[in-house]
Amino acid sequence: MTVKTKKLLSEMTEALYQKKAVLLTGNTGVGKTFLAKKISEQLSKIEYSCFPTSKDQAVKVEIISCHNSVIYEDIVGGITVSTESGKMVFEYKDKILLETIINASTDYRMGRGTKYVLIMDDLQRNDVSTLFGDAVDTIGSEGRDNQLSLNSGMIVDIPPNFYIIGTYNSTEIGAIPLSSNLIKKFYVREILSDIEYITEDLGKENAIYYDQVRNLILNHLV
Repeated sequence: MTVKTKKLLSEMTEALYQKKAVLLTGNTGVGKTFLAKKISEQLSKIEYSCFPTSKDQAVKVEIISCHNSVIYEDIVGGITVSTESGKMVFEYKDKILLETIINASTDYRMGRGTKYVLIMDDLQRNDVSTLFGDAVDTIGSEGRDNQLSLNSGMIVDIPPNFYIIGTYNSTEIGAIPLSSNLIKKFYVREILSDIEYITEDLGKENAIYYDQVRNLILNHLV
């Protein structure tokens, strides 16, 4: 890993720890999802612990691909239908967002150092405000209450060991813009395809080749 990458990783990990939510923007292929995973791993360091004396500094990561077929009921929760003994049974079930928050809250109350990170990949492919609905205040620390009241009547504790990382590609055709209010909930960082990363690791000749290919893509394919 290059010096520049390490500095970026350190910056973003500290931002996630403080803000509780970061948004990585940039073109396709610049490594947003890779970086999101690396940031999550860094949270296992003792300096980012909610309980410095805890021996458990694990990080549990869940990834959601936010394609346009994903809806609120897939993220937060909703009524599911099943058949038992020939009869239809309607049952409410928590989905990945609430499950992650509840698990994080349980561990936090027990004094465990485990952190929970939800990576929301390709947010540009969905309407985030609709996707999260009444659970939108789970994003970020600004304006966050200790509890969130959902339309279902459920009250959810939002613990400090729960984090969200989003990735967003504004250059993708049909990209759905994020509202200014939503963006304010994140620490936003644009991830660029930077020749310095290649130069530092691979040497001058490979850097020149990389730059030629990159210019070809930017000038003719984007």
